[in-house]
Amino acid sequence: MITRLVLVVCLVFSVKAFADKGATDERTGAWLGTFTNKKLNENYSFWAETQLRYGLDIGRTRQILYRTGILQKISEKHQFGYLYAYIQSATLNEHRFAFQHVQKYGEVSDYSLSHRVRFEARFLEDNDDDAGRFRYLFRANQSDKTNNVVFWNEVFINLTTDSWNGEQAFDRNRLFLGLRRKFFDSNIEFGYLNQYIPRYNRDISEHLFVIYFFL
Repeated sequence: MITRLVLVVCLVFSVKAFADKGATDERTGAWLGTFTNKKLNENYSFWAETQLRYGLDIGRTRQILYRTGILQKISEKHQFGYLYAYIQSATLNEHRFAFQHVQKYGEVSDYSLSHRVRFEARFLEDNDDDAGRFRYLFRANQSDKTNNVVFWNEVFINLTTDSWNGEQAFDRNRLFLGLRRKFFDSNIEFGYLNQYIPRYNRDISEHLFVIYFFL
């Protein structure tokens, strides 16, 4: 019941993201990411990822993200994550601590369904305005095909309001549609990602080509 309520609330925010579009700053970019999940024992594994986010419209890197941590298997359908991330950008550097829960729902019409809930504590260097954020990602992907269709949507909600995060509850929305396929001994996901960021003066809509390698 709680999961359904959270899903409904996040879907409302997602619909609002596209319905409220007025004067919008359109941007283009490309994101490249590598993700590694190395098993330590039956219940724990080590997670490491790197993401490079390049702005095609400005001709330079907007952001580089490094995230690592420990994943704990609770059951076949439930997993906890204890994560740390360091984010570099042109205007600020951020340290981010997160706790997450991943739940798998199984197969529905040839699609695997899952969600991820993440709570983040965010700390900027040379800035005392610390912040908290809630993220909810719903994912569906085909399985047992050469090219598996992947869809996911992630809603970001601020738990604190500060000038550097837009001073509002709804922080951003990410919508991805692409394909997943085998790449040697790994998997690769690639496709289109729209990131919508509401702001008081002018909203931002980023049109992004994404390539993710799962090693």
